[in-house]
Amino acid sequence: MKDSQTKSIAPRVNDCDRVLRLLDELVDLEEADSISLSGENTVYKASVVLWTLVCQRMSCDTTMETAVKLLLKHKPSLLPANNKRVSGNRLSNSTGAYSKARSRLNVQAAKWLAQSVSNSLIESSLATFENQRVFTLDGTGILLPPEPEFRRLYPPASDNSASPVALLVVAHELSSATAL
Repeated sequence: MKDSQTKSIAPRVNDCDRVLRLLDELVDLEEADSISLSGENTVYKASVVLWTLVCQRMSCDTTMETAVKLLLKHKPSLLPANNKRVSGNRLSNSTGAYSKARSRLNVQAAKWLAQSVSNSLIESSLATFENQRVFTLDGTGILLPPEPEFRRLYPPASDNSASPVALLVVAHELSSATAL
C-alpha cells in the first residue's frame, strides 16, 4: 500500500475506534440480548452481532473476517464466558457463525440500537432554543420499480406514471445533529 493510501485510511480507523468507544458510553449492548433472544451458550448473540456490525460498517473496507478478529481482540467481554469455545480460547475467527447470526438478528434489536444511540446523543446535548429541542425536517421521494407489491404499498408518482414513489422524511435534532 502506498504511503498516501495509508495516511488516508489511518484517520478513518482512528474514527472507528472513537465511534466504538462512544458506542460503549452511550448504550449497554447487552440490553439487545433481551430483545433478540438466543440460546444461553450462543456466541453470536444480539449484542455481539450489533457490535461487530458497527465495527464492520465504521472501519474502512472491513470484511466480516476482519470484524470477527477485531471482536476477539478488542471486545471479548461481550462473548459468553460459559461457552466452552470462548473459555477455552478455541473460538474460530472464521465468519460462518457470524454470517448466520447476522441473518438471524431481530430487526427490533437493530431498531433498539438506533433509537438508544439517538436518544443518548440528544440527551447529552443542551437544548437549542429557550430550553426546547429544535428539529429540522428534510424529505425526498424515490421512484420504485413498478412491481405489484410496491404498487400496493406506495402511491404512483404525481405524473401518473406506473412507478410507485416512496416518500422519505428524516428529522435532525439541531443541537446534537442526530438524525432520527
